[in-house]
Amino acid sequence: MGWLSSTLIGMVVVSHPVAPPSPAPRLAPDGVVARCDDFVRVTPSVFTGRGGAWFAAGGQRDYLAHDTFGPGALSIGGVDPALYLQRACAGR
Repeated sequence: MGWLSSTLIGMVVVSHPVAPPSPAPRLAPDGVVARCDDFVRVTPSVFTGRGGAWFAAGGQRDYLAHDTFGPGALSIGGVDPALYLQRACAGR
């Protein structure tokens, strides 16, 4: 009887696939961590952060959800988020 219950439990575990983990924010070669999907382009150079939007650079990390910003408005770790997003998220 033990082998029967072990077999049934094994079949249940194998039959339920595990969802792949969500992609982590990518670390750009310049050390910036940001997801283009977390920001909405308002104009070619102005962005608004969606809920949960973080921007990290140079050891600093700022929460930019619901903030609207353009070039020269912010500097996070020595990086202007608007200029970075304008370049990194081109074509989206």
